[in-house]
Amino acid sequence: MVSIPAGSFMMGSPDSEDDRNEREGPQTKMTIRAFSLGKYPVTRGQFAEFIQATGYKPARRCFAEVSHGKWEVTSKANWKNPSFPQTDRDPVVCISVDDMHAYLDWLSAATGKKYRLPSEAEWEYAARAGTTTSRIWGDDPDDACEYANAADRKVKKEYGWKDTVDCDDGYVYTAPVGKFKPNKFGLYDMMGNARQVVAGCLTGSIADLPTDGSANEDCDDEHPLRGSSWESLAGIIMRVACREAVDSEEAQIRYGFRVALSE
Repeated sequence: MVSIPAGSFMMGSPDSEDDRNEREGPQTKMTIRAFSLGKYPVTRGQFAEFIQATGYKPARRCFAEVSHGKWEVTSKANWKNPSFPQTDRDPVVCISVDDMHAYLDWLSAATGKKYRLPSEAEWEYAARAGTTTSRIWGDDPDDACEYANAADRKVKKEYGWKDTVDCDDGYVYTAPVGKFKPNKFGLYDMMGNARQVVAGCLTGSIADLPTDGSANEDCDDEHPLRGSSWESLAGIIMRVACREAVDSEEAQIRYGFRVALSE
């Protein structure tokens, strides 16, 4: 865990930011209490410890690659076999939001501490670490490969995708956590590798979020999804302010989570 100091910041993207979405505004001042955040996303090995200890049955279907270049929801992919090779140090994927909460409940019971998902505001505050650029390293997406495992030249060669970043991070799929530079708070993989589910529900705008940095709970079953992943292209998604959503029972190869702890 990394201790994140209390502070305030402007959450969201300015009107001038390329590829921004309406729900990323208006920029709003958020006040954040000190808290702790996982140095890395939860790994496949850590999730395996939870499964072994509890016998929990996680999501049985996952949005994954069923043949080269073809993705769909399938029962043939799961957290142990997400359709591409992983190590126990890679971020766990192919798990649902319900599975994440089950892991957090187990971890809390095992340690006597109340682990949780970070709120959207806490996540963005921690990811920015005092920066105001569109990405944690600056504004140029082609500088990604020092800090993030994104859709790069290797992914372009594998799948022929356009709009990949013009650099090589060394991986087509997920990478072991901590392989890239941390941000200024010492957090790894805040962008790239696996997108991260955060607490609460997605709102239509930043103005609908509590300004004290807590999670918004007054909404339907659309949980915020932050960060970017190994298959995120350079524009819309690979920006700190990007806000998307996922349902509680949905599992995909492109997202996971990290844990938070109130101080």
